[in-house]
Amino acid sequence: MSSRDVHKEPFTEETITKLEIFEKYVEAWLPVFIYSGFKEIFIYDFFAGTGKDKNNIEGSPLRVINVIEKYTSDIIKSNTVIKLIFNELDLDKVDNLKAIVKEKLEKLDEIKEHIEIEIYREEFNTLFFNIYKSIVNNNSFPRFMFIDQNGIKQVTEEILLKIAELKRTDMIFFISSSYARRFSELESFQKYLKINKESFSESKPFHSHRVVTEYYKSLIPNNKEYYITPFSIKKNANVYGLVFCSSHSYGIEKFLRIGWQLNPNTGDANFNIDEEAIADGNLSLFEEDNIPQKLQLFENKLASAILKGNILTNKDIYSFTFNFGCLPKHANLVVQKLIKEGKIKTIRLTSQKVHKIIEEKIQIEK
Repeated sequence: MSSRDVHKEPFTEETITKLEIFEKYVEAWLPVFIYSGFKEIFIYDFFAGTGKDKNNIEGSPLRVINVIEKYTSDIIKSNTVIKLIFNELDLDKVDNLKAIVKEKLEKLDEIKEHIEIEIYREEFNTLFFNIYKSIVNNNSFPRFMFIDQNGIKQVTEEILLKIAELKRTDMIFFISSSYARRFSELESFQKYLKINKESFSESKPFHSHRVVTEYYKSLIPNNKEYYITPFSIKKNANVYGLVFCSSHSYGIEKFLRIGWQLNPNTGDANFNIDEEAIADGNLSLFEEDNIPQKLQLFENKLASAILKGNILTNKDIYSFTFNFGCLPKHANLVVQKLIKEGKIKTIRLTSQKVHKIIEEKIQIEK
């Protein structure tokens, strides 16, 4: 596996995509809690790097501060304190990060008293478990965690389950899924990622990140409401990706909207992951062939689950939708079709903020 240091070279297009998704999510996530009246909000960047690349393109620490600056007036009005926890093991990078962050804050005179920054130089596991103790003791504040490193070693089953138990805590972590596919049977990989070679399809190598994400989903108990979804990023023949995790439907809804804005065909990749003609703008004469495969599969599975009674309420509809990596608007089309066909009775629907919808039971027409 490559030991390339992205901070000593210009960020690649794929790294910039990753950082932009991260920044977009923080921008969508942060105001929810500012406007909700929380006095402290925590953001953790466990592999912060130097803050910039060789060409001064900003990395995750500075992007977070940029987002905070956008909400200056709201933060001051609500008297909120944003607590940033940056970690970087490399000593030279830590020194650079401290200097860059200090320079950045000096330009934010109006809001800098509302930003508290702690910079650590520790191994991830050591820092995580030390921080976790304090989080458990005060588990009411909103928290966002970014693990921008090969998550195969960092996000173990133990750590994922611990994060899943936290309130108001969302996470994005990075993983090299092509390497997982290639080396999954090696003992060094099985130690961290217990996934079989057979789980990967030789005919669909670009689906590696989807497969890995399904493994992480399988670690969550069936009776727990917890959302995990992928975003695949392609670089040459390899597929990397982000895994997003949240215990709240509003969190997954916001992340999925970012994905579908970037890719209106599947919402989960920065490339034509299903190798479809429609994704390249080549339309068929047959209308049914102009619907992306993912949406066709979703529509069939959702309609079947509703009619078989496996989905009982409108909230269940949207929970199923988010777990499939789709949006409320996609579900609404399916439900409206079932209503029009006389298969179910009219039911309350929504196009956004699913967590606020009034729950209603689905009534199947006899």
